[in-house]
Amino acid sequence: MKRKTVFIAILSIFLVILFLPLLESKSTYTSTVTSGVVIDKSYNKDGYLTVFRMLSETKDSDYTDVTLKVKEEMVWNLIEVGESYFVNFEKKNEDIPYLIQIEKNPDFKDKYRDRLTDN
Repeated sequence: MKRKTVFIAILSIFLVILFLPLLESKSTYTSTVTSGVVIDKSYNKDGYLTVFRMLSETKDSDYTDVTLKVKEEMVWNLIEVGESYFVNFEKKNEDIPYLIQIEKNPDFKDKYRDRLTDN
């Protein structure tokens, strides 16, 4: 009886280890690196958010607005509305994308000003 219990426990652990990566693969991660302009900042139940306007990859519009979650309040406080930045953000499944890295990019706004404003 004791041998059977030990065997079932070892088999269970082995199966969990074997199938765990398959369960995690159902998550979809996307990572984006781009430049754009911060057009809004806010704080709500989801945390510290910025609305980031970047050039669109489709021909339907010149730009795309994406809301990014900023994990640290200190970083969120340093982000300025109207300034252009080089950003790296990630998105998992249907969650709000979150900011990984941000750096000022002043040349971007000057070069693409016409395409990033409402006409």
